[in-house]
Amino acid sequence: MPPLLVSSSSRIVLLCNHSLKVWLSVVVLLWVLCPPSLACAHDGNIQWKSRQSAHIRISYPARLEGLATHALAQAERGYAVMAQLFAYRPVRRIEITLDDYYDAANGFASTIPYDHIHLRAWPPLSGEDLADNGDWLKILVFHELAHVFHMSQTSGLPSVINSIFGRTWLPNHWLPRMWKEGLAVYVETRHSERPLAQTKQNAWSSSGRIARPIYLGRLRAALRDGRFPKLSELTGAPLQWPRSRGWYVFGAWLLDHQAQRYGHARLRRFIDRYGDRPIPYGIQLLYREIYGKSAHQMWQEAVEALAQRVSNERKRRYGSSIEPLASPAAVTLTHDGEWRGRVRAIPNAQGWVLARAPNDGLAYLEQIDGAGKVTRLRLCEMDCDQPLFTGNNRHLMWIATRPYKRLYRRRYVMVASAKGGAARRLPETAVVRHVSSDPQGKWLVWTALDRRGCTVLRRASIEKLLKGRGSVQNLWRSNRHSVLLGDPTVASDGTIFWTRGQGRLRAVWSGRWANDATILKEPKPLTNHGLIGYADGQRHPLRWVSDLKWADTGGMGTLSGVVEADDFRDVATLQLGQNKAPWVLQTRTQTGVYSAAMASDGQLVSVEFSGNGHNLYRYDDRTMGSQSVRQQAVRQQAVRQHTTDKRGRLSAKIANPLISPQHGYTAARTLWPRTWRPSVEFRSSSPQNIIAGLSLSGHDALRLWSWMGSLNMTVDGDSSVALFKTTCAIFEPTWIATIGWIRGLSPLGSLRLPLEQWVGRFDGAWRYPFARGALHLSAGLRGAWLRLANERAGWLLDTAQSDPFYQGLVRPTLGGSVTASVKILYDRTEMYPNSSVIERRQSLGLELLWAEPTSSPHDRSLQANLTGRWTLKLGAHQSLQLRGRLSWAAHYNQNAPPLTLSGLPIGDLTQLVSGSPVGDFGVVRGLNQPIRSGKLIAGRGLFWGSATWNVPLPAIGSGLELLPVYIGRTWLAFFVDAAAIVAGDETLVRFNPTTGGWAASAGAELRFNAETGYQAYGTLALGGAWVWGGLSGWQIYLRLAP
Repeated sequence: MPPLLVSSSSRIVLLCNHSLKVWLSVVVLLWVLCPPSLACAHDGNIQWKSRQSAHIRISYPARLEGLATHALAQAERGYAVMAQLFAYRPVRRIEITLDDYYDAANGFASTIPYDHIHLRAWPPLSGEDLADNGDWLKILVFHELAHVFHMSQTSGLPSVINSIFGRTWLPNHWLPRMWKEGLAVYVETRHSERPLAQTKQNAWSSSGRIARPIYLGRLRAALRDGRFPKLSELTGAPLQWPRSRGWYVFGAWLLDHQAQRYGHARLRRFIDRYGDRPIPYGIQLLYREIYGKSAHQMWQEAVEALAQRVSNERKRRYGSSIEPLASPAAVTLTHDGEWRGRVRAIPNAQGWVLARAPNDGLAYLEQIDGAGKVTRLRLCEMDCDQPLFTGNNRHLMWIATRPYKRLYRRRYVMVASAKGGAARRLPETAVVRHVSSDPQGKWLVWTALDRRGCTVLRRASIEKLLKGRGSVQNLWRSNRHSVLLGDPTVASDGTIFWTRGQGRLRAVWSGRWANDATILKEPKPLTNHGLIGYADGQRHPLRWVSDLKWADTGGMGTLSGVVEADDFRDVATLQLGQNKAPWVLQTRTQTGVYSAAMASDGQLVSVEFSGNGHNLYRYDDRTMGSQSVRQQAVRQQAVRQHTTDKRGRLSAKIANPLISPQHGYTAARTLWPRTWRPSVEFRSSSPQNIIAGLSLSGHDALRLWSWMGSLNMTVDGDSSVALFKTTCAIFEPTWIATIGWIRGLSPLGSLRLPLEQWVGRFDGAWRYPFARGALHLSAGLRGAWLRLANERAGWLLDTAQSDPFYQGLVRPTLGGSVTASVKILYDRTEMYPNSSVIERRQSLGLELLWAEPTSSPHDRSLQANLTGRWTLKLGAHQSLQLRGRLSWAAHYNQNAPPLTLSGLPIGDLTQLVSGSPVGDFGVVRGLNQPIRSGKLIAGRGLFWGSATWNVPLPAIGSGLELLPVYIGRTWLAFFVDAAAIVAGDETLVRFNPTTGGWAASAGAELRFNAETGYQAYGTLALGGAWVWGGLSGWQIYLRLAP
């Protein structure tokens, strides 16, 4: 970078007399040119709307009016509940953004710079934990509101700091993730249905995820198999099953135990005390202060309480506290665990098929026979689930997520020949939830979501779908967002069965169709004659069924499904065609069932919870009649305590909160003034150049527009910068505009000249939907104008012209300059799940940079960069990474080296002419000083290559007690780097002689995935290398790896 040209990102500041006026003028100019009322939507086809209540404002696509109204009403009720649970009170309305970009039910909460919740609108799959908690949207809203009220709670010194500088210090925000997620799950479970005064009750009788069989199954499995984690293994990103879900499962169990045994008042005191700590750590000390025991003692107490509960369950289910090795009459088919999806029987009793996602590898479809032999059928490019072979065994189908319209993601039905070959997507099956086919393999039946978010039961001819001219028929529709349809299955006579309901109430429905029918005939609930299979011989109510499968076992066939009984999920069957036949319980598992299927020969398999994930079991000794599965099983009804208290009926009082009519979305309502926050920044470019300043930043509720303005100064008061930046994030492309003003003293030899510079930048980025979204195009245009700040500076330059060093150095840099860049990149990456190790990668990029000074054409710059990256899988978990870079500067600015040879003792030092770093391409690890014969190694051309062999080591996956240090995965990397500079000579750069040269290094790095402060993630690399060229010899270094 020339000594007189100051980058717009340097932020060097002097508070001159007119600096503030100039900065405010820039703000007004950008506000006029880019008014927030013209805010462009993420997707240009979306018409955004807004509604508000007393405490909440929600922004949403107009087509999701029903979901948005329901979410707003639940958020207002949740606000009243949170006001009882937490001390924090929002000053202004909480912003909620509702969209449908991703085909998944999820939410995110942020408190900086303001309270904001982002909800994904699509309902979850039936049978998943979020779908089976009553109103799934209400649970989601309560969960995210708990995050907002918890993380925003401050007092004491942090509150004083935030009142002056805006939200910059939130201690509860830096609480370990396990506590934050655990608290939110506790709130959604204990307080979404019942008020605060009613929570001192049986910990397993409430609604919500803590009390649901999926969470209970994972807790039981971890305890049974000796895989209950330590606290130190949960303070960072857990590496063992269930990995990140462990924050929710185990964190919720701990926080719920604290609240149930010691009361919510102590939990609230813990939150308040943690929120007033200037240094947000010392969890052990705070536990001793609030509870009189350490966090580890509390954790052990919670584990013991779970063990006692499980012991009581064993006595009820098996008549003894001694647990058998597996469920009754079960044969274990798999032992490797990890995630497994829904299982299906292959026609003609050829085994079962299901999806599996291993810890270190891509998801794949697998076939398992009755002896437990596993055959991999095909890899999945992304996620996949619910595979099935059509009735004629001609096609293999499954559900997978795929990009749709730029960055949208939707679940589709994928199809391939049963013999192998390429897979294709069936576009007509977008937003699919469950899929099935008839026994003859002619019809595809599935449940999907319409544009309003309601569930629809559909069918289409498989043959016509494959030919691209299929006509989709809507057979049945749910008119409520919270009522979900799922689990369709078809009998041989054309009867279709499916489930319908919400939360803990899910019934089986049935209907019939003819080949030419477009709607179902006589759809109605299947008569429910209860559930048998208990030792008392009585029929018990059956309120929840999922994962339906029809099997041709003779007669009219048999329905199998996963049912809930006794806080467990087990498998039950129903013999069709028998008068008043009840469902018969077929398993009495120790942990719970995730999925099950029955083959035509009557064999039954189930996917059950284990300590290491989901494993497959086969049941041979079952009862298909009215007798119980285990004669010693004892049925004991759960005690449901219901207490009342008038203080807790606040949510009922606002059953009909006042909601404003919908209106068009305007970014200004959330962009100004409430989303702006001041903050103080301290940065250092050198030990002698420490800078500090003040900035204001904000964004609207949809994050369509973001603004940032800053005013900084150096400690010595010599330089100042005013910078204003605005971003308009259309879904594709993304536009970024920046304008800045810089004024200060810049050194020129022994002179310090007052210079003033205006800079502007406009960039756009596109990501194309084909090639799996791997093709990117970006372009930018940058302009700058540099002038002398006063006449005395011009006089100083005139007096310095006699000095050869100064001649021609300053004058050509004054005036304007324009820089343009274009980059096209193809980057396709496949990574091991939950790991930073890349398994496969193909990347190729071309970048052109051009700079044209208006006052000095001979300082024109033109540079091209070609980069490539290939990562190959070696064996099970190892990989070989090859990288290369070819750069050439056809023209160059003589005030700066065009291309330099860079080492990497700490970080990436390579810079382009435009001032933009190029990542780690071009770096020779271990090279300390790129100098040859006292000259800088630099020139017109750069050739660089690197090879790295990554070998995973045993993961640590633990922290230092509850200190904010956590070490995750580790691996060893052996590398060879080599680079050469050509066309380097003393005439290239006027003030620093350069020369061509080369350098190479070979060595090894020990890498750690580290987390500090519970929030900051990175990879630390401790390396050693032998270096040739430059300053040769051994080099040992510590760096932050890219």
